[in-house]
Amino acid sequence: MPVKGRFAVAGLGVLMLASSFHSLDKGRLAWVNVHGELFWAGGGVAIGVVLIMVSLVPASWIEKAGALIATFRRARRGPAEIR
Repeated sequence: MPVKGRFAVAGLGVLMLASSFHSLDKGRLAWVNVHGELFWAGGGVAIGVVLIMVSLVPASWIEKAGALIATFRRARRGPAEIR
């Protein structure tokens, strides 16, 4: 992922984190989103932290994980399924 994309993901994480902490500071634990579903402030904090952490993961780790997953998928197929 290019640096610009990583900054966008990290920015979205910081926005989620800040808005959720602001709501918690006001005493609001949950609110209703535009779809009529409850959104919990604790969940917003968790999502923000995950987005920030994902933006910090090096691209080489993602490539290695993708290659490892592909290897596992090939190993689980039976002999008749392998082309």
